Amino acid sequence: MITKNNFSSLLSSNSVQIFLVLIIAASFRLWQFEYIPFQSDGDELAYVFAGQSLLETGVPSSWSSFSYPEQYSLGKISLGDEKFYANGDFEFVKPWLDHPPLLAIISGAWVKLFGYSFPSIPPSMVVRFPTVILSIFTLFLTYCVAKKEFGHKAGILSISLLALSPSIIFAQRMLVGENWVVPLLLIAILSIQYKKNIAIPIILAVLAGLIKITGLLVIPVVFLGLFQERKYSRATIFAFISILLFVIVYSAYGFSINWNQFTELLSIQSHRLLGWGNFAFLLSHPGFHTIPILDASYYLIAIIGMFGMTLDSLKEKTQRYGFITLSAVSSLFLIWVTSAEQDMLGWYKLPLFTFLAILAGRGLEKLLEKKNTLLLTGLLIAAVSISNFALIKYPEHPFPEAVNMRLVLGTLLALFAILYSFQSQIKKRIINYFFFFAMIFFVGSTAYVIDNYYPSLCKDRHCPVPLITTSSLLRTLIK
Repeated sequence: MITKNNFSSLLSSNSVQIFLVLIIAASFRLWQFEYIPFQSDGDELAYVFAGQSLLETGVPSSWSSFSYPEQYSLGKISLGDEKFYANGDFEFVKPWLDHPPLLAIISGAWVKLFGYSFPSIPPSMVVRFPTVILSIFTLFLTYCVAKKEFGHKAGILSISLLALSPSIIFAQRMLVGENWVVPLLLIAILSIQYKKNIAIPIILAVLAGLIKITGLLVIPVVFLGLFQERKYSRATIFAFISILLFVIVYSAYGFSINWNQFTELLSIQSHRLLGWGNFAFLLSHPGFHTIPILDASYYLIAIIGMFGMTLDSLKEKTQRYGFITLSAVSSLFLIWVTSAEQDMLGWYKLPLFTFLAILAGRGLEKLLEKKNTLLLTGLLIAAVSISNFALIKYPEHPFPEAVNMRLVLGTLLALFAILYSFQSQIKKRIINYFFFFAMIFFVGSTAYVIDNYYPSLCKDRHCPVPLITTSSLLRTLIK
């Protein structure tokens, strides 16, 4: 028989806590993951087309958002199924050199297992499945890095924020380079934290760079980690060998395509207009896709992450100084110069927000130590949850009912005021319950958003419909 004490002991187990968070995270990421982002998302298909064509012809062909010279154009190709509103005209170029080839090869090989050849549009369920599964592993790696740096509590809080943020859930479903670079980056950090041979981060740095050029972020992050430990020679050797190997492998790929075309197109791309003119772009354009999403948890991670950054930088002299902070700053400067204001590509921010989430976990851990800051944190979590309900806007009810909104906010404020005013007479356990229920409310609001986001967007307009849905697949399997 499970007693109250046994149940409490079970929930306090580190392994059980990790398991529960990852199960919740997996449920949210897998639930109707074929719907949002939309079927036939162009940025995902760019990798699929490139991989299909590279494996079949030896030269990658795909659509590009960059300006290619006219001689590389293959013209417009109409693809997709009109009855699913999942069709479009794609301006193909050959060779496609928007990104290095590794992720294109992986995605092309994956969809070919299901019989999709170039040029064809596979169901979003097929395209995204490996990335969704990888996202769960990424959360576990995030916990491992945070635990090693700050302890279990900070680690579990870090991945809880990532697990429950709607905008991050949507982003981690996508077939984009950052979702494959981040786990490699985290493994490289773990190899430094556990003092493994530098051959491991060298291999990871090259692989990350072959997924996306910005994946070379692994190099400065690992270099800083080694440099902080005063392993100056190892840091230098690591950086030199990583860069050299990447240049050799990427150049070999260029020679296999056409060296003159390769160098010409790289030169054109390196001079394109990129970069933020204003640092405030990070906060003024929340979300991780091409359209901002006013997800309050985005700001929660950013703001508390910056608070955690100050704590990380104020460590005792006997500890390593702000490694995660330096990693976050490196990531910030990288996207500052590689992202673009005129074309929001929100997934560029995923490495940065992974580090901010780790720092936010450290910040939350500190805030939960005292009753007054614990109360404030619970109030903040509850406010984020209430705010995110407003992400669901049906045409007939585009705004919340004024009376209901005032009732909910008034009740929350009254409860907070009572607890805050009498906190000296109230046991901390009662305030812990307040925070616990705020987190449960956060889980509920995220579930509501994930379940209703697509229907609310598409109630009064035609949206792309997945070619295969989870429910139809389950019905087929059951039969």
